[in-house]
This record gives sequence, C-alpha cells and structure tokens, in this order.
Amino acid sequence: MKTTNITNTMSNLKCASIDGIDAIEVNIESTFTKGLPSFSIVGLASTSIQESRERIKSSLLTNDFKFPPKRITINLSPSEVAKKGSHLDCAIALLVALNEKNINFDDFFVFGELGLDGSLKDTKSIFILILSLAKQGKIKNVLIPKESIEKISKIPNINIYAINNLQEAIQFFSLNQKEQYKIKNQDFNYDFLDINTTKYYYSQEYIYDFSDVKGQSLAIKAALISAAGNHNILLQGSPGCGKSMIIKRLKYIMPPMNLTQILEKAKLDSLQLKEPQFKPQRAFISPHHSSTKASIIGGTQIGEIALCHNGILFFDELPHFSKNILESLREPLEDNSILVSRVNTKIKYPTKFLFASAMNPCPCGNLLSSTKECRCNQLEIQRYKNKLSEPFLDRIDLIVIMNEYNKDDTKINTSKQLHEIVLKAFSMQVNRGQKELNGKLSEEDILKYCILDEESNQIMQSAIDKFSLSFRSINKILKVSRTIADINESKNISKLHLLEALSYRKR
Repeated sequence: MKTTNITNTMSNLKCASIDGIDAIEVNIESTFTKGLPSFSIVGLASTSIQESRERIKSSLLTNDFKFPPKRITINLSPSEVAKKGSHLDCAIALLVALNEKNINFDDFFVFGELGLDGSLKDTKSIFILILSLAKQGKIKNVLIPKESIEKISKIPNINIYAINNLQEAIQFFSLNQKEQYKIKNQDFNYDFLDINTTKYYYSQEYIYDFSDVKGQSLAIKAALISAAGNHNILLQGSPGCGKSMIIKRLKYIMPPMNLTQILEKAKLDSLQLKEPQFKPQRAFISPHHSSTKASIIGGTQIGEIALCHNGILFFDELPHFSKNILESLREPLEDNSILVSRVNTKIKYPTKFLFASAMNPCPCGNLLSSTKECRCNQLEIQRYKNKLSEPFLDRIDLIVIMNEYNKDDTKINTSKQLHEIVLKAFSMQVNRGQKELNGKLSEEDILKYCILDEESNQIMQSAIDKFSLSFRSINKILKVSRTIADINESKNISKLHLLEALSYRKR
C-alpha cells in the first residue's frame, strides 16, 4: 500500500487580496512533508508576500517556536489570481505555528502584517478588503490588529476581534479565548436625518461659506439646485466673477450620506493611500487641465472619475482639457459607471458623481465684460466654444452665464441656510421612495416622479419644437424641474418650476 508524505494539512483559514478595487477571498492551505527543510509560498504570490517568509520566521522564533525539519508549503488559492500585500503575514504564521494542533478556525478571516518581534500591524489594504468582503456578504468573523480598530469598527454586521501580536493570535485559536478580544461596532457622532429607519449623516462644518460670494444670486441659486438634486453644472463668465468660488463651496451643502456611502468614500481614500476619513462630506476632486486621460479616466490605476464616486468632479477652465478626455466623460456621465479594459481583464468602476465645471466666454475672457474690451475675433471665439461638443453639453443639466459683480445684488446666502434647504429637498426625495437623487433618476423613475400638469406639458411641447430639444435634454429639464419643486417644498411640478428649469439650458 502506497503511503503519503503529507503529515498535516489545514485549508480553512481565510484571508483576501485586492482584485481591481474589490476583494477576492483567498483560502490559505499548508502542508508539512518529509524532505529537505524549506519554507515556500505558492499561488501567484507577489514579491511582498514572498518577503513575508523572513518576517514570519523571525516572529515565530521570537515566540519560541521551533520549525519542524520538514518541507513547509503554503498555497494561496485560487492559484490563477495574482495576490499581493503584507496583510497575509499573520494568517500564514498561524498555519505554521498551529500545524500540530487540530484547530477549528470557524471560517475566520485573519489580517495583519507581522513585525520581526511578532507584533501585529495595520496596513492600508485591510480596511478596503474587509469592507469589500462585507459588501459581498462573504465575511462574518474577522481577526485584526488593534491598530485597525478605529477603521474596521465602523463596518456593520460583522464580528470583530482585535489582538496586539502573534502570541495573542495563537492563544486566540488554541485556547479558545475569543470573547475577551471582541470589539463593539461604533456609530458615527454626526447629526443625521432618520428617514424610513435609515440614518443619513451630515456635517455642519462650512470651511468655505457662500456668504463670501457677492452679487451672484442667480449662480448661487443654480448651485443650490445642483447640490439638492445632484445635477451637473457649468458656470460661464468673465475671470474673477466667482465661478470657482461658488463650486468650491458646493461640497459643504451637498445632501447627507448614509453609512454605505461614508464607508465607500473611506475606501476610496485608502485606494489613494490616504488615511480614510469617516466624515459625511462628499469627495471633491479637481484635476488640472494638463492631466492625462489615464489619470482621469483610469488605466493601470483607478482614475479620478472613480475616486470621486458619490462626490464632485470639478473641471476648471473646461475648454482647456483635452477633447479626448471630455468626450471620454460622456459614458460615465450618462451611465454612472465606466468599463476600463486592461490586458487579460476588464474592471467596471462606479462613477456616480456631480460634474461641476467653469469656463470663460472666450479665450481672453472679456467677451461679457462691461469694462474691458474683448481681444478675440469671431473665429477664435467659435474655435474656443467648439472644443465642447453638443453631445457633451447635452449631459450638463444647468448652464449658467454669470455677469460681473452686481453691486445692486445685496442678497446674502450663507452655506448653513442653503444646506438646510438641501436637507429638506433631500427628505422629500427619499420619502417619495426614490433610491437616487433627482439628477440620477432612470427613465422609468422620471415617468414616475417627474409628472407635468396639462399647462406645463404644453409649455414643454413648445420648448421642444422651438429649441429642437433632444430626448436627453427633455429628461434633464424634467429632473431639474423636480428639484426646483422640492426646493420650494411642492409635491407637484408647476409651470414656474418648469420655466425656471428651461432657463438653465444652453443658450
């Protein structure tokens, strides 16, 4: 009878690795066989994982572990997927340390980088991986370093256990001392709206305030509509009239965020190698017009349009961006997602952002000025405007032409006042049963929530005939009308709401 050289196998300790922006479950297997003593890791392990062998050896020897005179093989399954990251250290070390004990790991996921002395450290990827696994419903119990508690404790519906070092990890499983290491999930300490048993958090921190913007009531009203309904906006005006000022203040009056959105934003922070911020404040990304298409759309790395998911993407000096970049934005603006093809793989990123932009009326910027003379001829102006195609402009909900400072316009709008209006409009949208804000409604939802009365229908038909509105433009007008009605706390869209929405279309 043929005998096997394998003396012990463990295959139920789990970890994970990043695949694109999501996590893929990694099952870690170990075998101890007769042969020359060695320690190898297989399964498309990256250099960072191969280097972990020395950290693991040092950690185990520091904790008085004696390596058996056998051939140790660690397999990371599935083997066809490349894996990277030092967060697998602890899981691999546990399989080596507990090879002679019959341990039931109870479907635990184990994360943590090992120090040479056996201490357990946090890594940037741990939060991303656990959040992604929780979203997929694949994780229930997780063992993490204590350094990770502040971040991981925000993730709901999982049992979290935290330890300081490898010795505690060994005791955790071998002595069944689990309860003393259990961590409670933490809630956010922010103001919130409780609508239909769901909490929507918001911050009343206004670093930049709309009260600083003078003489631009029309543009501020358009910014309010944009924030309340998540509508794309373009501000056009002379240099110094306040275009960038208004848009930079937009993030502080945006609608509140639920738990999922806050965690998703923190995940995107981690992907940028930043410390994740658990604030109910939307991301604001403003790339320079000299940025490459790969950095904005995405290539080997995640692009800016995916990093500002659920936030604001601001293009200042819009016509100076490459036409190739602007035309590439048409798909994510329309579908709220983008498919990036790479060698041997395709990755789909969510891109549900508010697109805000600003531009001058002409190359010199003085076309609309009452005090300065425009130096551009008609051909230069036309070439400047032709950089923005009709299909691209059709995806912008609000186009506002701003005049120079109007000293007679003395109305003051504070960010706090505008934010309170946005919160009321948001509550109306959620209470109607909408899953998306008005600016992101599907065609089916538009028919359900953006209903016009007979008089408004006649006005819309006249506008369609007069301005040759496309089907997309009609939907944009209906959605903006719905937001204006919400701002005015009206259940129905009236004639005045529709006329105001029509005034924001391209002129």
